[in-house]
Amino acid sequence: MTKFKLDIKKSILELFMIFLAISISFFIEEWRQDNQLKKRLIEDYNAISKDLNDDIKQLKEIISEHSSKNLVGHNLMDILNNKTPFDYDRFLEKSKKIGTGNTFFGTTSAYDVSVSSGRLTYFGVSKLSHEIGLVYGHHYDRLDVNGKLMDELYLFHSNIIYSSYLSDKKTKKDIENNRRIIFSNEYKSKLAKFIGIESSYLIKSNKALKQMIKVKEMLSEFLF
Repeated sequence: MTKFKLDIKKSILELFMIFLAISISFFIEEWRQDNQLKKRLIEDYNAISKDLNDDIKQLKEIISEHSSKNLVGHNLMDILNNKTPFDYDRFLEKSKKIGTGNTFFGTTSAYDVSVSSGRLTYFGVSKLSHEIGLVYGHHYDRLDVNGKLMDELYLFHSNIIYSSYLSDKKTKKDIENNRRIIFSNEYKSKLAKFIGIESSYLIKSNKALKQMIKVKEMLSEFLF
């Protein structure tokens, strides 16, 4: 009877040890996977931060380029609306500086990989993930749509808004033809429409840039 009791105790102890070993192995594996996931998430954050560095630089250059062109366009509209005096040579010179420029196409590879893996969506820091999502899921899409619209509008109106459309020749015939074009309703209407789209693009670009810088700063604080 005593031997039987000892065997039962031994069996129970062995079962307990097996259960404990399995539990510990599960715990270790879960801990290992959790650490691996955190490591990969940090890698995602670093990759997104690097992409944002490049994109912020690119967007700043695009904003600068379009801001100068847009300002010239508004100056031309002021002349056409009789808000400022008309000077033929000055108008002709300024007209060569309007038109389309580069548009923004952000880098989304690091963000796409993190989202598709579920790391950013399900395991990332919620506040940070939300702010990152605003950059890629909202601002980048808006800039892409408005950039394409601006390019299409430029091509559609290229017979008017084009650097070589107005002649540089100084003959009386060319000057008269240029003046006829400049003061036509078609020129004014198409110029106004293009400038309006470009102004809207600039507003959206500056909002996107502000959000991108905000996320970059949040990532820097989190990573360092």
